[in-house]
Amino acid sequence: MKHYSLACTLAILVLALGVDSVATTIRVPQDQPTIQAGINAAFNGDTVLVAPGTYYEQINFSGKNIVVESQAGAGVTIIDAGRTTGPVVRFISGEGLQAVLSGFTVQNGSQCCFPYEGGGIEINGASPTITQNVVRKNVCTDSGGGINVYFGAPLISANTVTENNCSNSGNGGGISLDGDESAQVVHNKIEGNISVDGGGLSINGGGSSLIFDNQIVNNSGFIQGGGIYLANDEGVIIVQNLVANNWSLAGTQLYLSTPVN
Repeated sequence: MKHYSLACTLAILVLALGVDSVATTIRVPQDQPTIQAGINAAFNGDTVLVAPGTYYEQINFSGKNIVVESQAGAGVTIIDAGRTTGPVVRFISGEGLQAVLSGFTVQNGSQCCFPYEGGGIEINGASPTITQNVVRKNVCTDSGGGINVYFGAPLISANTVTENNCSNSGNGGGISLDGDESAQVVHNKIEGNISVDGGGLSINGGGSSLIFDNQIVNNSGFIQGGGIYLANDEGVIIVQNLVANNWSLAGTQLYLSTPVN
């Protein structure tokens, strides 16, 4: 009887561990026709592997800590929102660093109005990993033409963020960090973006965020901060970045507007 009880307990334990530990790769379009359909079918720990092509859609990770990656890289794998209202990619449900977007060109998103933030990628109350993507030709009217982070601690690494536009009324043509968190923006090329303040990068209350080893070049901030605009924060670490050939009326490369104690 004791042997029977132990065997049952072990079987239940193995089954439970197996369900949680076996990751699945969902292939698009072989297994699911769209990237969003692949995300919908995935569970935490799964990978959605996307074949080369242009995918005309907008995607939402929906709180899932999964990897969405291209099979052959950003040069041949494009997510295109077609300037439909809203960002191309959204992380708005508490996703963690295990939620990964890797190897895509993310383009033609349009943030126009509430509830959207960010033209290309919206990160709101989440902390995903964004790596090895090209984020380009997205527009916004508020903040974050390429990538907008609002109260999140993402890892944004080894991306090219280029030709994004917040020139009507927004901040952070390339990337915008808003809220007291600890984002890591490292090893990126942020080039040729336009906004009112912070053509390349805008940081407003960025907590203990790290800005390290980025190329922030050839951006335009019409009023303040052609390269970087920093406001309302004293804890952000900005080190070993190349900030050059940017333009603005005030603070051509870097504009600081921090509170005085």
